[in-house]
Amino acid sequence: MHEILIDWVAELRNLGFSEGDPLFPDHRDLHAQELAHAPIQPMKSEGAIAAAFTEASKTIGKAYCPHSARHCLAVLGDRLCRSKEQEKAWSLNLGHEKVATTEAHYGKMTDENRRAVMLELHTSGAWADDEKDLMLDFFQYRLTLGTERFRLAKELAKKREAVVESFEVIE
Repeated sequence: MHEILIDWVAELRNLGFSEGDPLFPDHRDLHAQELAHAPIQPMKSEGAIAAAFTEASKTIGKAYCPHSARHCLAVLGDRLCRSKEQEKAWSLNLGHEKVATTEAHYGKMTDENRRAVMLELHTSGAWADDEKDLMLDFFQYRLTLGTERFRLAKELAKKREAVVESFEVIE
């Protein structure tokens, strides 16, 4: 799909479309001999795009639709956006007026994923960097048995194990 999209953009450029024009312009503009560069209207119906997805899906044996691409973009936004402002911009680019719309339709989370995120939040925020380093040294057998650093690292490791077990009990 990536290669097809790149080829499509190149074709649009060859037809005289510019960067600010819609990715899927109205079919009347596609056949215009010369673009006057008045505002180009986007395609009003997704029928042609849906047909293209259907045809492309046949070759891979899975059914995808334009909405599948939108879902992938929403998930990608979840991974890339680091601030509320970035989330808002991403949501607007998906055509949603509010971030809540994007979250409501695409922000699905399984119980397993929720538990993993909560465990990560709990364990990552509970330890100072030097404590994390000490536990890492402990688990990689870099500490000398019987030393104070070994004893402290062992205590930290036990506390961490208790946290992990408490989340397993919740499951």
